[in-house]
Amino acid sequence: MAQKVKGKIVKKNKSTVWPKIVAFLKTLWSNSDNMNYALGHKWYWAVLVGFVSLIITLIAPVVNSFNVQGSAYVRTSASDSFYYGLYEYYQEADTYPISFADSKLSGTYTIEKYDDYGTEQDSSVKIIKPYYTYVRQGLHVLDIYITDKITDDQTLLAQIIQSNPNYADATTAQRETMTKEMYMRSSSFVFFSTDTIYSRVYAGTNAVASISGNYMHVLEKFNTLNSSYNFKSVLGYDLTSGTNLETHNTILKNYRTYADQIYIDVRNQQGLVTLGLYAGINTGVILLMGFVIWLMCRGKTNPNRSLKIWHGWRISAFQALTPSILALIIGFIMAQFAAMGFVLVYSFRVMFLSMKYLRPAPTTDQRSR
Repeated sequence: MAQKVKGKIVKKNKSTVWPKIVAFLKTLWSNSDNMNYALGHKWYWAVLVGFVSLIITLIAPVVNSFNVQGSAYVRTSASDSFYYGLYEYYQEADTYPISFADSKLSGTYTIEKYDDYGTEQDSSVKIIKPYYTYVRQGLHVLDIYITDKITDDQTLLAQIIQSNPNYADATTAQRETMTKEMYMRSSSFVFFSTDTIYSRVYAGTNAVASISGNYMHVLEKFNTLNSSYNFKSVLGYDLTSGTNLETHNTILKNYRTYADQIYIDVRNQQGLVTLGLYAGINTGVILLMGFVIWLMCRGKTNPNRSLKIWHGWRISAFQALTPSILALIIGFIMAQFAAMGFVLVYSFRVMFLSMKYLRPAPTTDQRSR
């Protein structure tokens, strides 16, 4: 008689990938899952997650830093001095030429000084006169300074910032009423040196915006100019005959483009500094929080007192992922919080972890009643 064979139902093994993904995703909001996941996996996973978190924290501040435009300094409410002053300079530019060649200032420029007006620190050091000045209602509004001496720019820049040409131009009687304003600059200025340009915008006696840069990238935008060009040709770039209003707007537009170009190298340098600075700070914060987590477990009654310091760093690395993502979102929505967003959110998460999961075990009150 033939033996009966009982059929067996072969169950297909379920995929183990999705549960692992779900378990990892839970670490984003659950502190208990986060801690268990960090301690239940090899150390190199913590290094990987910590490194990814660090990269995410850097995106917003670094991108914001590289997106800063030089023209922002003449987009303030106090930049009317450039709107009118550059137009007036353009009309007289042939009398006050400013020339460039091979990405440097070109030509010889004589520096004149006020004979009876010295610096605050040393009255024997006379303040330089502006090369060109736009005067409105008897007061300096925009000053242009220039030097062809390579070693003079920082010295002259300090003197320019500390000088008030309105005081220097005043009569003796007027100066008696301006004693307190003697060294308080109130007029915006542009200062051309051999290979660097400096500028400040003033509102009253307060400097509200400033810029510095070089001439290396000017022709990338003003590409129809030759390697030898002058400042007038920059301001009048693509200028066609039109109304005074159109001329004013074109000149200011060209100057803003010029400001963007001279600022490129400074912006890139500051972007790299921002990258290095926040990479160091955020790495230090992650390591510090790992130490804090380990320190919170040192109590004799703490159920996690067996954790070693490297366990604290593993937990802190996994703790950093969610704050880094939130900091990225916050940093692009509100750029002013891009720098500190990660530190604040991360600190709150670690504090919550410490309060809920790293507390010492409760003890029974043994006092007699």
